[in-house]
Amino acid sequence: ILDIEEPYLKNFVQFIRNDRLEFINLEQARILEKGYCAGEIVGGNLSVICSDLGTKDQIDFAHKILFIEDYDEELYHIDRLLWQLKRNQVFAQISGLILGEFSKISENKIRFANSIDELVAKYCSSYNIPIISNFPAGHSLGKNILPIGEKADLIAITNEVNLCLIE
Repeated sequence: ILDIEEPYLKNFVQFIRNDRLEFINLEQARILEKGYCAGEIVGGNLSVICSDLGTKDQIDFAHKILFIEDYDEELYHIDRLLWQLKRNQVFAQISGLILGEFSKISENKIRFANSIDELVAKYCSSYNIPIISNFPAGHSLGKNILPIGEKADLIAITNEVNLCLIE
């Protein structure tokens, strides 16, 4: 039996039935860079995405909305992974970026950075793409299902985040 928090159960059932998804708790998402984009949602776990760079399994990032999340990593490791994406021109190719849940992220004894948001801002400041942080999806149970491979509109123009799947 699945251990899904009640509000997210409806999202899960919609996904299973191939119904239109309604995302829960989008008000907790933060807009780091305003904008609008459309594209296929790609991505997943940041560590896995980076380990596939340069291989036959590398994601095609061109004109896509990249979703990244991670679990149980050091902040300095997240920095290195984001730098790897930048060096591989990923941020120059994508049309938008969604940061999901980064849980159990730990910090070295030497203070490295204040947040994932600051690291992303450091690497993405020169790109004109919408960037959403704290999107309620990721490793933990009880989060939204984000359908990788589906086309969507990402709207972050006002103070409200809207992600609409294109049918």
